[in-house]
Amino acid sequence: MTLLNRFESDKKVIVQRIIAYFIDVTLLMIVVQVAQWGLFLLTDGYPFNQMAASNNGWLIYGWVFLTVSIPIWLYFILQERSPRGATIGKRLMGLALYSEDGEHAQLNQIITRTIIKLLPWEIFHLTFMLPTPILNDPNAGFRPGFIVGFIVLILYVLVLIQTPQRQSVHDLIARTVVEKRP
Repeated sequence: MTLLNRFESDKKVIVQRIIAYFIDVTLLMIVVQVAQWGLFLLTDGYPFNQMAASNNGWLIYGWVFLTVSIPIWLYFILQERSPRGATIGKRLMGLALYSEDGEHAQLNQIITRTIIKLLPWEIFHLTFMLPTPILNDPNAGFRPGFIVGFIVLILYVLVLIQTPQRQSVHDLIARTVVEKRP
């Protein structure tokens, strides 16, 4: 394979990985939003109204962590631990997750990878909710956590583009690779 062909192949995998991630995130946000709205309607607003009235950022973040973050982490972990080694987005893009040695990734690798990959989400959630939820903060100003989250995201993409096996930070730490499925 010539250097130019390798570059074109690598570029295609990078784009496919990004598209796969957006497919997964879009599906997850739809499912989470439907579940949240369903719960809201079934419980006549409980606990949403009470949390909003309390204006307690930690309480609201705890709810978001339990009902948004953990289900999303579980989605990535369970899908990538499955025999296909891929989320729905990765499957649609013809990709799968492997250990650097070419075997199926181990559970500890997948958990580590997922936590690090979704770290920007948690940075954004914490920034949005603390010390006071931004939507309820009469003095809401600039919150540096948003910049930190975007810097982490940009770092992930830059590392992905620069590494020979097109690994991002979470792949390098977990010792995993995302490649075309055979």
